[in-house]
Amino acid sequence: MSYDLEEHRNGWMFRFPAGEAALWFGPFPSQEAANAAALEAVEEFIAQNVKQALGLK
Repeated sequence: MSYDLEEHRNGWMFRFPAGEAALWFGPFPSQEAANAAALEAVEEFIAQNVKQALGLK
């Protein structure tokens, strides 16, 4: 899974999934903060899909 990370005038933002018509999240005060938030979003997305695949949701 990938995401876009960009610097905007008001801070760093990420879009997940990358390259799709996804919403931008942010702004975050630093590239590191935006990257950490994006990784958390990816992990949560994967966890939800695993739960659904296993019938736990």
